[in-house]
Amino acid sequence: MAGLLLALGAVALLPVWWRRGGPGGRVRAADWHLPLAPPIVCAHRGGAHLFPENTLHAFQAAAREHGCRFLELDVRASADGVPVVVHDADLARVTGRAALVHHCTLAELQALDAAATFISHDGQRWAGRGVTIPTLEAVLRALPECVFSIDVKQRRPDCVPAVIQVVRDSGSAARVLVGAEDWPTLRRIHGLAPELATFYARRSVVRFVLALHLGLLRWYTPPHNSLQVPERAFGLRLVTPRLVRWARRLGLPVLVWTVNDPADMRRLLALGVDGLITDRPDLAAAVIAERGHAASDAPLP
Repeated sequence: MAGLLLALGAVALLPVWWRRGGPGGRVRAADWHLPLAPPIVCAHRGGAHLFPENTLHAFQAAAREHGCRFLELDVRASADGVPVVVHDADLARVTGRAALVHHCTLAELQALDAAATFISHDGQRWAGRGVTIPTLEAVLRALPECVFSIDVKQRRPDCVPAVIQVVRDSGSAARVLVGAEDWPTLRRIHGLAPELATFYARRSVVRFVLALHLGLLRWYTPPHNSLQVPERAFGLRLVTPRLVRWARRLGLPVLVWTVNDPADMRRLLALGVDGLITDRPDLAAAVIAERGHAASDAPLP
C-alpha cells in the first residue's frame, strides 16, 4: 500500500516538480527566515482551549500572559469585503447563531458574541463578556511585536487581495506567513504578493514527504518558507527525524500542529522540530522550560 501511495504521489508530483519553486519573483526559503529562535510556541487560534478562539482577547492573552510571539489565525472576508478573523464558514459553533460569514457585513458580524459557546479547559464560560469577531487589521495593529501565521480559509475572489492589502497597509509583510489549504488560493497569493512568505498547506506537505521518500529533495527548491504540518495525515506519518533533517538542510523551519498533550510535545521536541502549534500555549511553554529552554519570546539577533 505504501508503495502504491509513493507511485501515485510521484505521478502527481512530476507535473509541478520542475517549476523549481513555483512562480518566479517570490520569496524563497533561502531569502526569508522566521524571525524567532526555536523552540517556538505558536498559539493556535490564539490558544483555543484557554480563550475564545480567533479573538483579540485570545491573541493578546497568548502574547502577554504566556509569552507567545508566534500566533496562528484564520481569515475570511465579510459580505462587504473586510478580512475578519474566524475559522468556520458557519458561525454557529462559536457564536451560537446559524449564519454564514460571507453573508454578513462587518457590522453584523461584530454584533455577534464570539464567545457565546466557549467554555475554557477549566470550565469558565465566556458568553456575554463582549468578545467580538475581530478584523485582521485590528489584530495585526494590536500586536506589532508578534509574528502571524495567516490561514486564508475562503476561496472567494476578493478575499486574497483584501488580505494582502491589510498586510501591506499595516506594515506587517515582514512578520507574516500566509497560506491556504487549496493550491489555487495559494497560487493567487504568490501571484499578487510575491514578497510575502508562505507556508506549506497539507497537500504540498504530502508532496514534500513523497519527494523525501523518492529521494528527490536534493534537486528541490522550496516554494514556501515554513513546514507547518500535522504529525500524521492521509494514513502517513509525516514528521520523522529524516523530514526534520531535510527541512533544516533546505532552510525550512518545522512546526507541528495541533499538539496539546505534553507527552507528544516532549517527543516532538526530542525529534528536533522547531516549534509546536498548540491550543495550550501554557503547557507548551512549561514543557520547553523543563527542557532547559525558554519559549522564544525574542527575535533572532
